[in-house]
Amino acid sequence: MNALIERLNDAKKVWLEKGTAIWSDFQEKSETLVERGQQRFTHVEGVVIEKTASLFDWAYSATGQRSEALRKGRDYFSAKNSVDGVEEEDDEVVVEAAPKKAEAPKKAEAAPKKAEAPKKAEAAPKKEAVKEDTSAEFDLKEEPFSGYNSLNVKKICARLDDLSKAELEHVAAYEAANKDRKTINEAVAALLAE
Repeated sequence: MNALIERLNDAKKVWLEKGTAIWSDFQEKSETLVERGQQRFTHVEGVVIEKTASLFDWAYSATGQRSEALRKGRDYFSAKNSVDGVEEEDDEVVVEAAPKKAEAPKKAEAAPKKAEAPKKAEAAPKKEAVKEDTSAEFDLKEEPFSGYNSLNVKKICARLDDLSKAELEHVAAYEAANKDRKTINEAVAALLAE
């Protein structure tokens, strides 16, 4: 009987040792899998952040650096993706690029003849009056006419001659509330002054 009890105890020890070894192996493999998962997630997260930063940077550059939302997105993801010094380089690029865009209208303003200067001075108060008077009358989220947002400035200005006074006022209010493009505002103000 003692021999049987001894064999049972030996078998119990063997199974306990095997169970402990299996459990230890399971724990090690689980920890390894968790570590690999974390490493892969970190890698994927880094790639996603890098690609998103690149996308925002491209979109910001493609829009001529006019979109505040794209600038904020680009800066946010660039900061997440940046290494020391990279973020500062991006900001320097924006600071250098912004004056180049701002110089173009100054050249256009320097070109007008002296006879045109008083017209623009008179048109400016008219534009302000349109901004104040018409903003309540129009839905400023609704396009002044069909396809307005798909047209560039040149095409919009070409269509202004065909619009009624009310439609011109809608264009002025819409521009003041949304894109506020100087060329369109001046063209509308000139037509309203006639």
